[in-house]
Amino acid sequence: MKDMSTPHKVVPDAARKKTGLLAKPSRADAEPKEKSAIEHVKNLTTKLADTQMLADARLQEIIILSKLVLDLREEIQSRPQLQSAKLERSHKRRFWGIPSYLLGKNTSKLKKDLATLRNSALFDQLWYLKKYPDVQKSGVDPVLHYLKFGAKEGRDPGPRFNTLEYTRKNPELANSGENPLLHYIKKNG
Repeated sequence: MKDMSTPHKVVPDAARKKTGLLAKPSRADAEPKEKSAIEHVKNLTTKLADTQMLADARLQEIIILSKLVLDLREEIQSRPQLQSAKLERSHKRRFWGIPSYLLGKNTSKLKKDLATLRNSALFDQLWYLKKYPDVQKSGVDPVLHYLKFGAKEGRDPGPRFNTLEYTRKNPELANSGENPLLHYIKKNG
């Protein structure tokens, strides 16, 4: 039970205001916090969109590679005469060290695009391999990787070209599927 012998002290509102108990934050204090919160939400939204784009690109890469593996398994199983000697011969047909099965059907366009990227000062192969050790570990040609997968994953071809920024500034690239660096080179010479 409460001890009723001593009355409770009632603190007047004026005293509470002095101590800050009833003080409301001023509008001037709230505005910078509100702007900061809005900016933070915008940054998070942008990061989420970038992450989603990278995840979609990775998913596409997985789908393409899975189909490739299934097709190769099917071909090997359907033609048992394809022994190691024939496989070695087919893998010797390479362009810049790239196995023919990675080049795809339209090899002349791919060869031209690869040559364009190789000759561009904006594509730095050593930088690309250093920046993306997974590409180096895979042994895939860095120019081919960027052309087929890297740009879709939002990777940069070198320190002087930002793939995601260029894609944001040129939204027509999102639907066309054109490589951002090739687009830049064609547009700017």
